[in-house]
Amino acid sequence: MKALEDPSGVARRELLLALGEIGDSRAAEAVARNLYHDQPEVRAAAATALQRIGTSAQAEALDALKSDYYRRVREAASAALAKGGTEGTR
Repeated sequence: MKALEDPSGVARRELLLALGEIGDSRAAEAVARNLYHDQPEVRAAAATALQRIGTSAQAEALDALKSDYYRRVREAASAALAKGGTEGTR
């Protein structure tokens, strides 16, 4: 999670996906900050990681990504919301 604090850090997408694989809910806040990243690949990775972590605390931000310009981001956000049981609650 410390590596995500560096805005110029490399492999951000891979770090997010790795945190999702670990599944520790303590990482959810750090992962969620990347839902607003400039790069669509990073936004999609953050949504996918949150889906795997299984937290619904970021439902509002994920819901906003359902209208993202990039299809991959929209799909990842929708999947995360569906897994968290928060689809349509916001």
